[in-house]
Amino acid sequence: MRSDVVALLACPICEEALHAGAASLGCSAGHRFDVARQGYVNLLAGRRVATAGDDAAMVAARLAFLQAGHFEPLVHAVADRVAAVDASGAVVDSGCGPGYYLSAVLPPGRPGLGLDVSVPAVRRAARAHPRVSAAVADCWARLPVRDEVA
Repeated sequence: MRSDVVALLACPICEEALHAGAASLGCSAGHRFDVARQGYVNLLAGRRVATAGDDAAMVAARLAFLQAGHFEPLVHAVADRVAAVDASGAVVDSGCGPGYYLSAVLPPGRPGLGLDVSVPAVRRAARAHPRVSAAVADCWARLPVRDEVA
């Protein structure tokens, strides 16, 4: 997980800033979250969510559909809007799926953070772009993102 993205994250339990350790992220209160070998971190902190999100087959089907260009005008419109924003923070995509939109709209030099409740989606999002990192999170709860960083 990229260090510039770790700096964006807040502990989902106590909301303290997270910092990188050896193969894990942690806060000053001692909460720890393992970074998966695929490069993402699960920040659900043992909480159950109403849905586990898309399974691997659904994520693959969605990505194939998107890569076929069916929503290309929408991607360009969102990219134009993101580029027009005068901001210096990261780009955060809540409900990022496989990271298709995030990787397409990420402005040069800025990091991206993809959040989704689906582990298969986050696995894909973590590999979607060199400047994107991803985390499993419940997008219907408080996001594990520090204030004023995105």
